[in-house]
Amino acid sequence: MRKNFPQITSNLFDIMVILHKKVFNPLVISKAINLTPAQFSVLFYLMRKDNSSVTDAAKYLKISKPNMTPILDSLINIGYISRQRDLKDRRVIRLNLTDSGRDFYDDMKKANLHIVEEIFSEYTDEELKHLLVSSTELTNSLRQIAEFLEDLLVSHEED
Repeated sequence: MRKNFPQITSNLFDIMVILHKKVFNPLVISKAINLTPAQFSVLFYLMRKDNSSVTDAAKYLKISKPNMTPILDSLINIGYISRQRDLKDRRVIRLNLTDSGRDFYDDMKKANLHIVEEIFSEYTDEELKHLLVSSTELTNSLRQIAEFLEDLLVSHEED
């Protein structure tokens, strides 16, 4: 089965390119919503990891802390996130989505729903059922991979 790794890698790469370019292109989306790709990335990160420290968000997104400041300032000015000192360690700054930030995220999902509906409008019910099963299985596998990679990253940082 290990001999299939090149094909698995190729398939995952193709999926990434197709989704990135055709379905969820962050450059197109960010222009439509007047956010930079970096601002967009911060919002989506906080949707998964609300109450993160600036340091953790910067590490995960691979953005230097000095470059994070203007990104965060702009998102605070828009009203999508808040920043406050950690209650246990005042040196740590925590980031949280505001209600407006959550509403924005929900609106983005709804807008993408229309895109996906249009893309798959010609599919039969049977094809859509197969797509749902396959995409659910793929999502579950990718979540497991992401968890493994996050655990691996943490263990390397501790060494």
